Amino acid sequence: ARSQAEREIRHVESVDLVAVTTASIADLLPLADLRRHDIGLAHSDPARITTDPDDARTLVDNIVENAIRYTPDGGVIDIAIAVGEDGTTFEVRDTGLGIPEPQIDRVLEPFYRAADADTEGSGLGLSIVAAIVERCGARLSLQNRVDRSGLVVSVVFPHRQGVAEE
Repeated sequence: ARSQAEREIRHVESVDLVAVTTASIADLLPLADLRRHDIGLAHSDPARITTDPDDARTLVDNIVENAIRYTPDGGVIDIAIAVGEDGTTFEVRDTGLGIPEPQIDRVLEPFYRAADADTEGSGLGLSIVAAIVERCGARLSLQNRVDRSGLVVSVVFPHRQGVAEE
């Protein structure tokens, strides 16, 4: 609730997105191991984003944890960080069930859970992600995979004018 209520970034600095992601994976690895997931950073350009460090960690944690929770045992979760002309992209691809198309926008609402969601959770993770994305001026995309079952969650952080991304 606090994350959604705050409309402005509290403390802005240059954040190493690869370090944040690596720490998140390390912290969530016990949960992934319980589910026998193959999880890892498949691609990582050196990337810095300009945002609140706590927001960056919460965003990464929520997206990665959702992938772990909604991917069946033995699934694959690939995480990628890429720097391009449009900005820095943080992407998580899983081999879960995906989200029924009519519900994709609804899962960003607080407390909403997809009808076939068969796991514990409050339905707040992606709504918190959406609030952080809005505060950062980033773009969030949720798409079902076309190459196999699963979901692709992408966040594109813009390059900041006048701020070195290092």
